[in-house]
Amino acid sequence: MSILTIPKLADELFLRPIVISMNSFALSTLMSYVMSANGCIDWRPITICVTSDILAMGADHLKDKEEEFSSDCNNTNNPRLASWFIYARTFLATSAALLALALSQCPISTLLTTAAFVAPALLWTTPISFTKFALISRCLLGMFGGDKHQPSTSAPVLVIKRIPGMKAIFNGIIRGCGIC
Repeated sequence: MSILTIPKLADELFLRPIVISMNSFALSTLMSYVMSANGCIDWRPITICVTSDILAMGADHLKDKEEEFSSDCNNTNNPRLASWFIYARTFLATSAALLALALSQCPISTLLTTAAFVAPALLWTTPISFTKFALISRCLLGMFGGDKHQPSTSAPVLVIKRIPGMKAIFNGIIRGCGIC
C-alpha cells in the first residue's frame, strides 16, 4: 500500500478530474459551436459535460482515497491530510451546484438524459443489492395484487465497476450528454 501525501491527494482529487474534464470542455465547446445555427456557443452543454466528468471521476477517486485514508491508522492523526477531503467534497458540491444550475436552464429531455447516464457513473463503486428492489416489488404486489409469500433468497450484489467495458461506455455517454 502506498503512503498518502498531500501532493498525491491533490493530484487524485483535483488535478486528474480537472484535466479529464478539460477534454470534455474542448469537445463540448466544439460541438456547441458546430451544432448552433448562428455560430454561438451555448454554455449549458459545456457545463453539463465538464461538471459530469468532475463529479463522476471525483466521486470515484474520493471514495477510493477515503478508504485508503481510513485503512492506515497513521493517516488519522494528520489533520492537514484530512482537510483535503473536506476541500474535495466542497469541490464536488460546487460542481453539483453548477450542474444543477445548467440543468435547470435546459429542457426536461436533457435533464432526464443526463440523469439516466450520469447516475450509473456516480454509482460506479456502490454495491447495488437487488434485495431492496425485491422488497419494494413485494410490497407493491401485496398492496395491489394479493400477498404471495415466497421464501427469501439472497439476491446478488452488482458493482458497475466490475462489468467489463463499462468505463469506456460511460465516458462516451457522459461526453455525448451535452449535445442533447
